[in-house]
Amino acid sequence: MHADDGLRALAALDATRAAPYAYGEFERRAERARVRARRRETRLAASAAAVIVFALAGTLLYVAMRAPVRGTGSQVPATAATSRAPAVRDSGAAWLAPQSGDPAVVRVGRYATVAALEDRIALIDDHLNDSRLDGDPVAEIANLRRERARLVNALVSVRYAQSLAANLP
Repeated sequence: MHADDGLRALAALDATRAAPYAYGEFERRAERARVRARRRETRLAASAAAVIVFALAGTLLYVAMRAPVRGTGSQVPATAATSRAPAVRDSGAAWLAPQSGDPAVVRVGRYATVAALEDRIALIDDHLNDSRLDGDPVAEIANLRRERARLVNALVSVRYAQSLAANLP
């Protein structure tokens, strides 16, 4: 019964003291915590929205800067394409010069063919330069020139076919 006396003394002591704060104080503190939580959620949502907006704006600027200039496709108008069919000879390079760069969307098979021809021409050009600098025999240089002319004519034919196909309905 000794423990009961201690509990009674504590209960009597507790009854004489006033409560540190009332129930209204609990409500006030809970409301303040809810307001803080709402602010935190609002800030988080605004930050996420800002990140999304900046990411979209950055992507848009990147795409806009990388987009090709309008009117510079590899397509030639139908009248120009049909009126000047290139002759199969070494002057095909003159016909290729006004052709613009690669379009934004390509078909892989056609693009791979053109890229392979252009790469092969570049390789032959390198061999020609090396041969000239090394003083190789004229026969080897002539063979390289013939091979280059053949590849340029093939490239002209492929580009011409692409320009005709692009103008078909």
